[in-house]
Amino acid sequence: MCDDDGGKFCDGNGACVACLSATDCESGVCENGACIAATCRDGVKNGTETDVDCGGKDCPGCAQGKACGSGDDCASGNCPADDGVCCDTPCGSLCESCLAADTGGMDGTCAGVSDGTDPKNECPAAAGSCDGDSCSGTPGSCKAAVQGTVCRLAADICDAQEVCDGSSLACPDDAKKAMGEVCRAAAGGCDAEETCDGVADACPADAKQMQGFECRAAAGACDQAEACDGMADDCPADELIADGLPSNGGMCNPYLCDGANASCPMSCMMDTDCVSPNVCLNNTCMNPANCASILAGDPNAASGNYLIDPDGAGGNPPFSAYCDMTHDGGGWTNLDFTNDKVLLANNHYVFCKNGLTSSGNTINCENPKFDGDDSKPLYHYFCNGADASGKYIIDHIAPLTGHKDKSALGAADYEQKYTGGDTSSGDNEYCYVNGDVVKYNDPKCAVYNLGNGNCIPNYFKLTY
Repeated sequence: MCDDDGGKFCDGNGACVACLSATDCESGVCENGACIAATCRDGVKNGTETDVDCGGKDCPGCAQGKACGSGDDCASGNCPADDGVCCDTPCGSLCESCLAADTGGMDGTCAGVSDGTDPKNECPAAAGSCDGDSCSGTPGSCKAAVQGTVCRLAADICDAQEVCDGSSLACPDDAKKAMGEVCRAAAGGCDAEETCDGVADACPADAKQMQGFECRAAAGACDQAEACDGMADDCPADELIADGLPSNGGMCNPYLCDGANASCPMSCMMDTDCVSPNVCLNNTCMNPANCASILAGDPNAASGNYLIDPDGAGGNPPFSAYCDMTHDGGGWTNLDFTNDKVLLANNHYVFCKNGLTSSGNTINCENPKFDGDDSKPLYHYFCNGADASGKYIIDHIAPLTGHKDKSALGAADYEQKYTGGDTSSGDNEYCYVNGDVVKYNDPKCAVYNLGNGNCIPNYFKLTY
């Protein structure tokens, strides 16, 4: 046991000593086998020192970069608590450090924490901010989040999500999507697309196009434009204008739509394929001026009643006329040679009792009687042959008569002749005035009574 003179260890030379090495001494100093009390010059951090031979209550303040517990331990008076080394400045700002490991510089020199690091967890990424979760490399500044980083999610479809700009730590102010931006696309031709109003977060309620809104334009003159019903999403099925109905705006006139094509028909099969008063002649819709033009359009046309329109686009409406399609080449208007009749308005006619004939350019009606009544002979106002101008015929019979060679009804000249003969009818002569058959002494007939005496004509003659 080695305890002579307070010794603890044998030195190998037969002596008992207090220490063999510095670690055997509380002061960390062992000289010649004895523990030496701590001093501020022993080159060992001992006693109350915070670093070797400095700091603490007994030694001078430490130089920059030396360990410290408080500012009293440092010659500079600065010992940043988070760093634990003496510093040239208080170094207490955001993202500052006196540690070389933090700054890449020198211990004891305050500098900004290296870019992209955050050893002290000073820059946590907070919700709704653009903090980049690290320091920027500049003292007092955290690094901003990467440009485009979402910092506030959209609350609804018309709310815009906010993103960082790469420089500011603050998230941009909450904003809405622009007014008019589509937030719900149309589900069909009759569903309205909804757009943001620039104020609300939510998209407006789903709405339909108004009833009557055109969702499909007409593809042709015989195609209907489809319209929405105000309830369904989809445009109604495409439909053509039905067979026999007029085209859009009359674009197909004189043809009616056929119900099978969007384009205009180019031919007809029957009169119902044509816009009235047009008729179907030889597969062509036309509005004939007289019977002659009907026969020219359809050489096989039979005698009978047809609609004709002598003045075309003039103010007079079309009317039904009898067409004789067989006599002398056919095409005679309101002249029925088969039955010896001159057809008048209101179902009246002149019956040519002794025959209705034509010779060259002349049509003769022998012994004319109104409506086939022997007691109603045609009134004649001049008995001396001076009535060649034939105004009576021109004014009241001619507008309803005509021949195939004329572009309008009527002939070049009309005559009413008297060559002598039966005068026994007395007061039974009749006029045809404005669609009526009246007695010669009726005021309507007075215009033709020029005071030359009454007589019964043998015939009237139409010359063309």
